[in-house]
Amino acid sequence: MLNKINLREAAIDLRYLLSRGYNRKSIIDLVGDKWNLNRDERHILYRAIFSLEEIKVRQWNEVQIEDIEGKTVAIDTYNILITIESFLKGLVIIQADDQYLRDISRVFNKYKQSPYTLQSIQMILTELQPHHPKEILFYLDKNISRSGELAALIKKELNNFKLEGDAQTVPSSDKSVIMNGEVVVSSDRVILERARNHLNLISLLIEDKKLSDENILKIE
Repeated sequence: MLNKINLREAAIDLRYLLSRGYNRKSIIDLVGDKWNLNRDERHILYRAIFSLEEIKVRQWNEVQIEDIEGKTVAIDTYNILITIESFLKGLVIIQADDQYLRDISRVFNKYKQSPYTLQSIQMILTELQPHHPKEILFYLDKNISRSGELAALIKKELNNFKLEGDAQTVPSSDKSVIMNGEVVVSSDRVILERARNHLNLISLLIEDKKLSDENILKIE
């Protein structure tokens, strides 16, 4: 059970300290100890709270979905799938200060396909297809079990949707996404900081499909 009152107070402190230039990792425990936050609450703070300067940079590089026409779209596959699947399962996801939706499941290296995996892939392609990207490239970290099987499933769906693209297992999806995407789809903070252009796809999915947002946590 989350202590939302303490979480909000801790978020205020963290925003201030980040705006003063303090390192994120070094102050999470400081703020967490002050407000007696548990491990999950500290994880939420780490993924959700940003300084105003970080938010401004994020907004500057964000593109609208209409802007993907004729562009190569590179997708940080596990990052996006885990968040969408968490949402479909009814698990809590967070709407961060930069307006990106992020999961708090910490399942990345232990990811396994679920009954929601195919649906999530189809939701992604349904959202992107009408805007005519040049190609859609899905990158999967090869060190995660059965990445090859998931890549094959994605390739099949790309073909079913008659979309140009590929799904590749790579040593580092972060590097591949940043290097090859004219538009990047990820909610990973490091990727977003380095990407030339990024698309907030998951928020668009939920908005366009008029899905319930009752399991989305926003820390004011």
